[in-house]
Amino acid sequence: MESFFVQEPVSALVHKFGCVGIEISTLGDSAWINEFAGIPHNPAYQVDFKSELSHEMTFLQRIYNVYVIASTLFVSYYHMYPMQSIMDKYFNYTGWETRPSLHNLMANRSLILVNSDPVLSYPYPTAPHVKEIAGLNIKPNQPLPKDLKKFMDEAKHGVIYFSFGSNLKTSEMLRGAVGRAFMAVLERMPQRVLMKWETDNRELKIPSNVMTAKWFPQTDVLAHKNCMLFITHGGLLSLTETVYFGVPIIGIPFFTDQFKNMLQAQTMGYGLIMKYNNITEESVSWALNEITNNPSYRNVVKMKSQMFRDRRHTAQEEAIYWVEFAIKYPNALLPKSAFMSFWEKRIFEVGTFSILSLILLYIILKFLISIMRKSNNTCVKKVKRS
Repeated sequence: MESFFVQEPVSALVHKFGCVGIEISTLGDSAWINEFAGIPHNPAYQVDFKSELSHEMTFLQRIYNVYVIASTLFVSYYHMYPMQSIMDKYFNYTGWETRPSLHNLMANRSLILVNSDPVLSYPYPTAPHVKEIAGLNIKPNQPLPKDLKKFMDEAKHGVIYFSFGSNLKTSEMLRGAVGRAFMAVLERMPQRVLMKWETDNRELKIPSNVMTAKWFPQTDVLAHKNCMLFITHGGLLSLTETVYFGVPIIGIPFFTDQFKNMLQAQTMGYGLIMKYNNITEESVSWALNEITNNPSYRNVVKMKSQMFRDRRHTAQEEAIYWVEFAIKYPNALLPKSAFMSFWEKRIFEVGTFSILSLILLYIILKFLISIMRKSNNTCVKKVKRS
């Protein structure tokens, strides 16, 4: 199940059926996921997927990172109350009265499969039952359609692939000045272009070196030897595929984790970020020429590709192994910390006890010193009188 994002009540099914709980997360670097895995985010070097930050933060950025993670946890914990009410209202079954709290139900995961990999993002500590399976979406390549294969094979200067994925329509996003800027630059580029284009957009003239279609077999296109640049929205699956096939990337992020994904690509040296609101003909021209003419981007992503592929098992085999392991040995890898409260994980009660103990000790010592001083003064007075 994927239950940690507004689907928490389905955790009741683990109790109802007495089954093994296996969580799937499409996002790896999530403060909320790590909270329930039992190893909370450390804002000194870990960033949540909502942060537009790299792991190399300045002092002010760390302050902002603390704010992002703290607000994420505050809202998420508060969100548990309405989710608990929904679960209590709709998940009524025989024996539901013995059901533990929603917090404990969510913590009861024998396995958490996350769509991440240290090659794609920044390495960070995880709990024993958290396993990274990025690349699960990559399947064996299939032959390209004849017209598409001919178009790419005959591209003497390479091919630029342009797609905003399945949630965004490229033809809708490239309107007005933004669309005109891209078309003007693409027309001057020596490369051929494959552009995912879903609807008619009569205000723009499609250059002769651009082939449009409502859908392209993305992984097969990226796998082609002549594909030299991927222009994308920066979704995590697209980032995974572009690294796997060793293609540099230009990202125009729009929402959620796309900003952080592209920041990672840029700081690691195999991609560039373009902000949608700042797109001009000059900025598009610079970005495309920088990526296509500077070999460093391709060199970095080729090394990343080699690292990503250099694994004992495929992502599918890794996921299957751990699912079978979790079924055979439920909760064998689940740490006690997963069931601890927010305060217990951070030993606030121990810290509070320690601070109160020190305060009490200070008060007692101060009281004893005061008594000793009064006693000494009394003795001195008696000696003087005698």
